[in-house]
Amino acid sequence: MRTYSLLFLILLLSRIVEAQGVRIVPDSLWEGQQFGTSIQLTDQFLIVGDAFDTVYLFERDETDQWGEVNRLVSTLKSFGIGAGPKVAADSGHILLGIWDDSNDRGGAYVYSLSSEGSLVLEGTLNPDGRETDTTYAGVFFDNSSYGLSVALHGDYAVIGSPGGLYTSLPGQGAVYVFFKDPLLGWVQQARLLADPPGIDDAFGASVAIHGNKILVGAPEKIPQFQGWKSVFV
Repeated sequence: MRTYSLLFLILLLSRIVEAQGVRIVPDSLWEGQQFGTSIQLTDQFLIVGDAFDTVYLFERDETDQWGEVNRLVSTLKSFGIGAGPKVAADSGHILLGIWDDSNDRGGAYVYSLSSEGSLVLEGTLNPDGRETDTTYAGVFFDNSSYGLSVALHGDYAVIGSPGGLYTSLPGQGAVYVFFKDPLLGWVQQARLLADPPGIDDAFGASVAIHGNKILVGAPEKIPQFQGWKSVFV
């Protein structure tokens, strides 16, 4: 089996012509770890996930060397090696999508991130009525892959569930939007569906957020009479 590492290209803005390639690895690395399945970069930290649902934090020191400062080992997945967590980071928070848990039902978890690199679980972002309200039954069903895509911007978190069953359409998918309320914490604000919905759209396979706009990918959706895949804004 191959040993994976992350080759991170640093562009030094003050002297852009001297771009430097730096190989970044955790303090311990083993065959099959698949280090680098997801990456995020903040002003201070480089955040890297592996296939065993571990997230590593690296920080660059005064000599421009990247060193591991913390790691988060998830115990949320109930079986062996998977595809690893999806990671988003912004404004002192990290959002993890653990979509390949038991039967691929999925989950999403937001952590506060301090300037020292410490991580504290701040909330579990489950859709309203996840296990009791049939309106959201698709997220509770197997293969919903809730958390396969995640995005974070300020006080807003966006989570895709591309395998969900909604309005009796298998694999239609949905996207959930959460807001961090000053008093209530992270609460669901909206559930987004494709219009019109279709079977196996995989709506929510990818998500992005910037300002007041959310971008959603539905790679399996083919609009009638058009024949191309779809992105929704």
